[in-house]
This record gives sequence, structure tokens and C-alpha cells, in this order.
Amino acid sequence: LPALAADCRADAYDAMQELRIDGLADGATIARAPNSANPASVRLRALGAGGEVSWLVNGRLAAITQGSAVFEQTFAETGTQTITALTAAGAWAQIEIDVLR
Repeated sequence: LPALAADCRADAYDAMQELRIDGLADGATIARAPNSANPASVRLRALGAGGEVSWLVNGRLAAITQGSAVFEQTFAETGTQTITALTAAGAWAQIEIDVLR
């Protein structure tokens, strides 16, 4: 087997963060509260993050949080929404939800 490049040492993989989005399951469906004029919203956290977390909704930057701080997002539009949490180290997690109303 060829030697590993310096940036691909066996221990580099072990140092990577494992990131998980907490608060909703992938494939969840949400809706605003009955008789409410407020749009549907979610509160999520990025578990496993030690530093800055960038939150993207449908590929657009929505917020930056620190560690496992809460990220809250409201949805003015219905339909499928993709939420991604991304750390500066390159770890990421993604869920897709359906917003009904």
C-alpha cells in the first residue's frame, strides 16, 4: 500500500467532528399552530459542534451560532425545506422537512 499523504494521516479522520441536528427528524412535517397568524418555526441545535456553526436553509446562509446554541428558523413559504449545519472544520449534517402552512 502507498504511504498516506501528510494531510491524510490515519489519525486525521479520528479528529473530525461528528455532527448531528437535534430538534427534528429528517423527513418531519411541520405546520403553524391552529388559528395562528405566525408562520411555522423550528428550534434546532447542532450536536457535536465545538465552534462556529453556519446554518443554511435551502442553500442560503440563515444564521451563525456557537457550538450547540439554538438556531430558530421561521418559514414564510410552504413546501420542502433543506436545513444544513456546517462547521468551520468541514463537518456537516442535513435534514429535509415539509412545511404545510
